[in-house]
Amino acid sequence: MVDSEDLKAWYSNTAVKFEIVKAGRFKEMRVSGDFEIRWLTCFSLKQYDEIVRFCSLMKTPANIYRSLEDYDRINSMSFNLKLRKDQYVEWNKVRVSHISGTDFAIDLDDENKNFMNVINDVDKIKATLDKYEVIYSMWMSGNRGFHFLISFHALPKWLQCMNYLERMNFFSDFADKSMMSIKSLDMSVYTSTRVFKYPFTISKSGNVILPLYDEEYLLLRDGKLSLKPLDVLKERIIKNRGVFFRGNVEGTHKFFDELGIGEIK
Repeated sequence: MVDSEDLKAWYSNTAVKFEIVKAGRFKEMRVSGDFEIRWLTCFSLKQYDEIVRFCSLMKTPANIYRSLEDYDRINSMSFNLKLRKDQYVEWNKVRVSHISGTDFAIDLDDENKNFMNVINDVDKIKATLDKYEVIYSMWMSGNRGFHFLISFHALPKWLQCMNYLERMNFFSDFADKSMMSIKSLDMSVYTSTRVFKYPFTISKSGNVILPLYDEEYLLLRDGKLSLKPLDVLKERIIKNRGVFFRGNVEGTHKFFDELGIGEIK
């Protein structure tokens, strides 16, 4: 768990605010704390402050999620939860027509809660992504899980040009065939409106959802990296960290064009 002093120190930090807002561009934010609220937009510092205040993020631990879909717009909705529920229904009627892209995600979560099983799978996936020089990000999703993310904007043109359902079907088939030996792979991420933990937020476990540099991952793997908020503020650079900081476009295209069946093992 995390206390209110840690929450306040984190969510009031200027660098954290800017990284959360930058990561929210074109995305849905979803908060699961004292109550559930969806279709939040965190595209500006003003919106950020409104969300933090309304959801009591400096007082109450919450899991915060970010959509894998990009949207050209998301309808403005009331903070009155009863009215907002009706607005969800209206938005859902047109939502798909406003999807402008979809990130490729890999979600690892061992059903037996054995973190070393997850880490072994992370090593396999990371080695392949690095071999191809893919543009990707990686972070712990809480206490036991791990996320990999490849931005829609780095995907090859032929994949960007697919419609939403075609692209989701391709992602599912691609992951299933290329990672058939990855035991902790959660295939449910390849269904509609799935979300990932929002980078630079704090999970209910008390860990920061921090996009990791390679050297930080090695420290984490060896049990030498703390993701507690005050430790991250003290020991890690947050300002201008961003989400994606490795790989290149050519390598990312080659990964989707050439990765073989069962190659990640």
